[in-house]
Order: sequence, then structure tokens, then C-alpha cells
Amino acid sequence: MSYSPVLYHSEYEGFQLHYPTYKIPLIAMCLTKFDVKKGNTVLWKASNSSEVDLSNIEFKTLPSGIHEREQDFINFVIPKKNGDLYYGIALFSQNGLQMVKQVATSHIDRTKVEMYSLAVIVDPRSMEEDFSESKFYRVKPNFYTCVNEYMDDLSNLLKNWTANSNLEGLEHYYAANKGPSNSSPLYPALSTSKMRPLSVNSSPNYVRTGDHKMDAETYKPQKSWLYLLPELVEQIGPLIFTLWKSCLLRERILIVNEHGESFERCNALIYCLSVLSSIPERLEREIPHNMQQLQTLYTIGITDLDYLSELVSAALTRATDDNYALPNYISSTGDEILAQRDDLFDLVFMFSNGMECVALRHGDPIKATPQEWGLFQHVSNHYLNREYGDSKLLCYLSNVEPLSWSQYIIDSLYWWTTAGYLQPSYHQRHLTEDYDPVIEKDELEVMFGLVEYFHNRTTFLYERLSRLIDRSDGDEDKIVISPFSLVECGLDCFSSQDYAFIKTLGEKWFKKHIDVRSVDLSLCC
Repeated sequence: MSYSPVLYHSEYEGFQLHYPTYKIPLIAMCLTKFDVKKGNTVLWKASNSSEVDLSNIEFKTLPSGIHEREQDFINFVIPKKNGDLYYGIALFSQNGLQMVKQVATSHIDRTKVEMYSLAVIVDPRSMEEDFSESKFYRVKPNFYTCVNEYMDDLSNLLKNWTANSNLEGLEHYYAANKGPSNSSPLYPALSTSKMRPLSVNSSPNYVRTGDHKMDAETYKPQKSWLYLLPELVEQIGPLIFTLWKSCLLRERILIVNEHGESFERCNALIYCLSVLSSIPERLEREIPHNMQQLQTLYTIGITDLDYLSELVSAALTRATDDNYALPNYISSTGDEILAQRDDLFDLVFMFSNGMECVALRHGDPIKATPQEWGLFQHVSNHYLNREYGDSKLLCYLSNVEPLSWSQYIIDSLYWWTTAGYLQPSYHQRHLTEDYDPVIEKDELEVMFGLVEYFHNRTTFLYERLSRLIDRSDGDEDKIVISPFSLVECGLDCFSSQDYAFIKTLGEKWFKKHIDVRSVDLSLCC
């Protein structure tokens, strides 16, 4: 049974699973190949919109590092002229790794290696008027993954193509599943009541199934990437909080795919982070519009650098003393050289398969705070139900800041004066109480629990910071708070990293300049 992404319901302040009842029509489709002599080439492409720029599509669908995978899905975007985006997904498949397994040596006949990628592209805006009727597409992150509903079709189509190398099947499928051409004088949105679920027919024509009732019963939506969230949190460790804070600040984030990690898994991490850092519905009217959602770009490469540079340059051109905001986005790549572009990325996350993950800010490693290490232990106990061995714990702790001398001294004083009976108040764990044991939760409840946990932290952070601002004295635009105030916000009062975080958040959420006084021993009182 397949499942699909979730929806938050304000009526009872909880989450419920929904699935799309239809797919967004295709606006373009292509087949690309890696040729040992020519490199990346386009074998076939089709588009019903002259505005879809398919130049460099062979590099988007065959990104750097994909040759390490036998089969993988690659999500990507294509910029529109108006600044919006088309969303695409490609299925890559090759026989090279199987050939290596079948021969005694590592040397194979490269002329027999076949690497193909089949991609489809959609324009979610073409159906935007109908999204209000869809419980699935009403959720913004689902808007970014709408093209994933074609994953099963791509698997069947590429399998058929590699078997017979006949383009006719692809042409028929595209003709049956494409949207209206933008060359028409009228470009009406398709009504959801008339829109049918689309599927790969068993016949070579790949046409839509005819009966709407039958379609609704046989259509199987894709399983949501959110089901990967628990294992992604476990893989990343306490750095999940570092990533969440960066996403909440709407920074420019690059996830580098290292050591053969799945491209689909990297894009799933992007999607999960966009969900975890999305603004809860109850705060949507309070947070500035440009802070509402993190823009997902998914897989990028060297050919996308000009586009990103133009985004940054345009933002700098528009900037004033009172209004300075760079574009926000989160993307992934197999090109490690992109990690050196400090002008385009605020945070780089090295995402490794089976190895230690590393976060970098302008080339310098950043780590989770000691307080976040405690929060991660809580998440592990209450949601993941995990007990880690020494090697895993050492791996996690290598990504945690050491205790500051101030905290070490205060902790020691409390331990000696109370015989370990009491802890300083900054050790209080916000949002860590009153949770059911994980043993009572199924897979769906664990996933929902993690999403709700981070959304609750966002709400808690906003409400406490808003309260601090409301009760502050002095200059209207400048607020001075003590480090202990960070404890009220659920942050680490000893971490300079959290000092910077609260300052930036105050500017972006409230248009207030926040200064944090240095820590002193009065905290132990």
C-alpha cells in the first residue's frame, strides 16, 4: 500500500494523511543518455510550452555523481522567465554496475555501458486555481513534490524503453498526459472534478484509463518522503537542529551528496526539512511573507550557478538600508566544488552514506549546541526508540560543541553544593515532557510526532520571543536581553551560535535588533 504526504488540520490541531486524487498534467518530457564518446546527450524531448527552457536538461537529469548509482530518482527545477519554477523528476538507470559484478575483473567494455535518464516536468501553477479544492495540494511542501506522482510511470516507461528502444511509447504517453499548450489564446485551468488520475496503460499506447471511477480505485499515490524522516534524523544526529535553525532563518543551504548517497534520499531530506521548518498555520499571519516557506531547488549542478548568481545579484540590486533580504533556497548536489561558493550558500551540509555528516558555514565547521544534544537524546528516546553503541555516540558527540567554561563552572557548583540533587534552571528541557512512549506509536504516529515536535518548537520560539519583545523597555527597535532569556526561548544560553540565531530571527520575524548580554554567574541564582 502506498501513502502520500500529510496535511495539518487546524480544526483539531493535528495531522492527517491525505493523497492526491489526480496528477498535474505534463508540460515537458525528455530522454537523455550518457555517451562514452559524446558525454551527456539528449535522445528525445517534447514540450507543449515554448517557455520551458530545456537547455542543459541533459546535465539536470544526469548530474555529477549519478554514475555511482545503479538506479535513482533525481528531482530538479527549471526557472521560468517570471521568476517562478517548473518542477521535474528523472529516473536514472544503468547497466554498468551489474556488468562489473558479472566479470572477474573491474575492467569492462565501456562501449556496452548504457546510462539513461527519463524525465517529466510539470507546472503546478497551471492547476493553482483548483488547489483550493485539493486537501493534498493545499499544503505548500506538497506543491514542491507534485511531480513525484509520476515515479511509478517513469519506472515502467524506462523499463520498456531499455527493452525495445522504441520512442513511440514515450511519445504516446506524453501526448496522453500533457496539459494544454500555452500557444492557445485561452489557457484555462483544468477542473479537478474533470481531471482523471493518470497511469501507464498496459498497452503500448500508454493512454489514460477511460473510466473515472475505475481510475480512482486503481490509482496508487507515491509514498511520502516523510516516511524517511525518522531514519534521516537518526543518520544526521544532533545536527538536525542545526539544519532546522538554518532553514527557519531561510538561509541559502546546500546539501552535498558524498560517497554514493542516493540522490532521492538527498532530495527527501530537502523535502523533510522544508516541512519541519514550515510556519505552523496559527502563525502564518504573524510571520512576514518572505519567511513563510523555504524554497526547494532540489538537485543542482555547475550549470545552475548562473541562475543562482542572478538571484543573489537581483536581491542586492533591490536592497536598501531598511530592506535587505537575500533569496532563500535549499538544494543538493554531487559537485563538491559548489561547496566553495560562499557567495551563494550560507550553510553547506556534507551528507554521507555510512559516514560522519559535517556542517560548514563559509568553510568553518559548525556543531550542535550541548543543549541540542540533550534535545536529540530526548527525540531518540521518545520517537526513534534507539539505544546507540559507543561508536555511534562518539560520532554524534563529534558534532556537538564542548561545554563552555561558564557552564562547566556553574554545573560544578550546583553539583557540589546540592550533591547532584539539583541542576541549574537552564537544564530545563522545553517541549520534552508529556509525550507517550514510542513503543505505543506506529510508523505513521512517529512521523507525525517528529513533525509536530519541530512545529511546536517553532511556535514556542515565536511566542516566547514575542513576549520578550513586548515586555522590553528602551529603544523601540533595539532590545537588550540576558542570556537567561534564551532559556525561555528553548535555546542554549551559553552558545554564541544561539546568540547569533536569536539576533537574526529577531530581525527577520519582528524587525527588531536584539543584543544579548554576555553570560555571568548570576545565572546560578
